[in-house]
Amino acid sequence: MLERGNLIDTGRTNGRRGLRAAILVAAAAAMTGAVILLPASLSDRIIESDLRNAAHDWRQRVVGQLSKGPETFALSSLTLADREVLELISQTSEIQQIDLIDTEGRIFWATRDELIGQHQKVSQVGTAASPDHVNYAVRFVDPDPDSIPFGAVAGSPRAVAEIEVPVTEARGGVVGWLELHHDITLIRATSILRIRLALIAGSVLAFGALLGALALLRSSRNRTLEADARARQLKVVMAEQIRLTREVHLLGQINEWPGSTRSQGELFQAVARFMEHVLPSWSGSLYVLSVSGDVLDGVVSWNGGTHLGHLRAADFTLISQGRACASDVTNAPSSEPELQAGRASLCIPIRAQGETVGLLNLAAEGELDEATLATQRRVAQAGADQISMAIANARMRDALQQQAIRDPLTGLFNRRHLLETVRRALDMRLYREASVLAIAVDQLDRLNEEHGHDAGDMILRAVAGVLRRHAEGDAIAARAGGAELTLVLPKVGEAEAMNQAEQIRKELAALAMRLGPVTLQGVVVSVGVAQLPHHGIRPVEAIRAASDALHAARAHGGDRVMAAASGTGEAAAWTMDHLADNTATLSVGAPRLIA
Repeated sequence: MLERGNLIDTGRTNGRRGLRAAILVAAAAAMTGAVILLPASLSDRIIESDLRNAAHDWRQRVVGQLSKGPETFALSSLTLADREVLELISQTSEIQQIDLIDTEGRIFWATRDELIGQHQKVSQVGTAASPDHVNYAVRFVDPDPDSIPFGAVAGSPRAVAEIEVPVTEARGGVVGWLELHHDITLIRATSILRIRLALIAGSVLAFGALLGALALLRSSRNRTLEADARARQLKVVMAEQIRLTREVHLLGQINEWPGSTRSQGELFQAVARFMEHVLPSWSGSLYVLSVSGDVLDGVVSWNGGTHLGHLRAADFTLISQGRACASDVTNAPSSEPELQAGRASLCIPIRAQGETVGLLNLAAEGELDEATLATQRRVAQAGADQISMAIANARMRDALQQQAIRDPLTGLFNRRHLLETVRRALDMRLYREASVLAIAVDQLDRLNEEHGHDAGDMILRAVAGVLRRHAEGDAIAARAGGAELTLVLPKVGEAEAMNQAEQIRKELAALAMRLGPVTLQGVVVSVGVAQLPHHGIRPVEAIRAASDALHAARAHGGDRVMAAASGTGEAAAWTMDHLADNTATLSVGAPRLIA
């Protein structure tokens, strides 16, 4: 990185040298052009401004010497004294030629006699003009040998300024024009020389200042380059420190993370979100060992990664040593970083208590340098270690949760979970009515005495298996307590519930079980049916009503289905004989509790 920075600095230095040379050449050319071209233009502007200002004084001097003043122009005639005064002015002042022009544009007197009587083209003749208006022009003419000023070079063109000043009467009307001719050749040459010398001096000073500025800039730039070099070195050190700090931070986050999930399902989603956060430039997938232990189940992917449904343990080599390579995984993972098609790939086994319980498969999205790859590999390994702990904890929590809500003998939900689930469903208005079935095995105590409690447990598990098959969708099968099992059927009316109860009774009656040397042909049960909210607005009330109907069925001899009392002290029973005859005859009797 530093060598690349030095090469860049060398190129920039050469470029700056060329730029400085170009600046000096351009500055020299600009100064030379200014010295050559600007003086004449500036001198002409200065002289023009001076002569325009002096024109008013000359008009006052000339017109003021005339005997009749401005009226002279209206009369177009001069006295002898006027002529002498004008001659004297032209000889003793800087004005070499004076022309008096009337309103018709005719020269009625001029310093040069040959011009008298000629008509002059004056732009403002015959119009109202401001007394301050002045027409100015410069002509370059061949010199008159007799009129060359002292110090002028003979034969060179003369610069003559022609100035036209309006002569106005008291009311402001133009009565004529005064045209003055002034040889400005020497003045112009002197002014150009002065301006040129000033520009040369200024250019020399400016060029020197530019050289000084460039030298100062070069010195400053050298100091800046040295500072940049030190900054780059510091940046490399800081980047390494930041990388180490980030690594420590990520590892700290990984250590705190597993306790935030409550189940395996939440854990897998949390793994995806967390790996996206700690390794944003890697796509990945997670495989978890199934309960059977013979396959790895693909559970989640992130950052565009994909996972297969299942991977057989036989597809991996060295899995017992904690290294795995899947033959049917797209990115061919490996426990060591590998470059595949320009991308790094990692395959990290997830181990818990010495056994492989999963696989973390990662692939980098772009090229990574060795330091970054080493850092991210450590982060990935730490993540895999924490994932293994999280999986173990989640499985333990799931097991504890199942123990808390399920009956260990039958595998059905317990009474507390049943009541909480139904109450929560009613509060959330998932359904407003449900049928409750209470089922118990007739003569279970006698069977326990004759064949042992193991036989009784086997019968209860068989009944639980039948109830599980009928607990579809939102239906819930539970062990309410002792030998009594409960089935809650949401959104099922009384008639359909009675039919299902009878179907359950018949299935159990046709069930054959082997109890040691004895084969039990059929399990005889009694079923009580209640309605929610008809028999109670609370789940516990409906369950109690179904249990009362169950006891009433057993009091009537058992092996039957009986609905809970619709009024006070009555219960409806469907006997096996009546159902066999497809008649709906109700036998009414008073239910009673049987110990």
